[in-house]
Amino acid sequence: MKLGVCTGGGDCAGLNAILRSLVLTARTRGDTAIVGIVEGINGLAFNPPQHQVLFSPKGGGLDEFTLDCLLTMGGTYLRTSNAGNPFRDAKAGATYKADVIRGYKALGLDGLIVVGGDGTHCIAAELASGGVKLIGIPKTIDNDYVDSELAVGFTSAVNVAAEAILRVNTSGTSHGRVMVVEVMGRHAGYIALNAGIAAGADAILIPERPFSRERLAKHLKEKVLSRKKHAIVVCAEGAHAEGEELQYRSSASGSRHLGGVGDAVASFLHDALDRDTRCTSLGHTQRGSQADPVDRILAARFATRAIRLAHENRFGSMVVLRKGQVEVASYPKARSRGGAAARCLISSDPTIVAAEDMGIYCGEVP
Repeated sequence: MKLGVCTGGGDCAGLNAILRSLVLTARTRGDTAIVGIVEGINGLAFNPPQHQVLFSPKGGGLDEFTLDCLLTMGGTYLRTSNAGNPFRDAKAGATYKADVIRGYKALGLDGLIVVGGDGTHCIAAELASGGVKLIGIPKTIDNDYVDSELAVGFTSAVNVAAEAILRVNTSGTSHGRVMVVEVMGRHAGYIALNAGIAAGADAILIPERPFSRERLAKHLKEKVLSRKKHAIVVCAEGAHAEGEELQYRSSASGSRHLGGVGDAVASFLHDALDRDTRCTSLGHTQRGSQADPVDRILAARFATRAIRLAHENRFGSMVVLRKGQVEVASYPKARSRGGAAARCLISSDPTIVAAEDMGIYCGEVP
């Protein structure tokens, strides 16, 4: 059997651990070739398709040094692309689909293992009707893939964010400041909530629960600054105050991205509390890290199950984690997901309950 693998969407820790686990499993079986598709699904659309043999039973593939390094190496060895959904335009989408299918057939693939989030899998799902056999592995630092309680990349991102918040807090402690730290999280506040608790935040602002400016200021003034001279506020990039729009900023390339809420919160708190207030936005530092042990183990569990599914001819499947067990879900249908369809926190989430029990302000119940 000859399987392709690609990593799509934003990079994160753990992607290379997935590639390594796929190679080790194929080598152990002795009957499976693994072909890496370069720059996500887009690599198949090139003529000839951009690819690299990661393992072949006939010989060739990654050397042992590279294979060992992949276990902890950040980013993705195969590179990735998150330039948008080509199927938003019908004509361009049809051309793209034909090119990808041509590349898939040119490589003689029996199936394609797609590693990505909702957006990547929505794009890949469009290819199924053209004969591309798909198996999916969820990865996203936001941890918002709909069917899985944990995605590759999340715990590593939380570790990075929590460590950064702790470092920022030492400066706030030394100078008696209110420190605001903005982390990633478009529609889901998993990073902010978990990293905030791990780093001792006094307030955590998440997309699912719009915050009250007045209650946030009152909480910090009466519950926090009355006991100590500093405070730490963690906010997800998709957080917003009640009745207010999301904050956006433009990148150097001119594209528009969520972000800026941290600066807005810091500015408001400076005036409301009459305190020296600073904001730090962690940005892409949350993506670039060595995979932590949880992500390395999850990568191994997902990758080995994916190859088993391929040999069982169970294409059109996703490997997911439910109640701690690796299970199999249906591959998402074309254009059925992404954006607001992402898995989000609910107000009764045990982690939110724990945070509020400890006196952390987590916004208002919708």
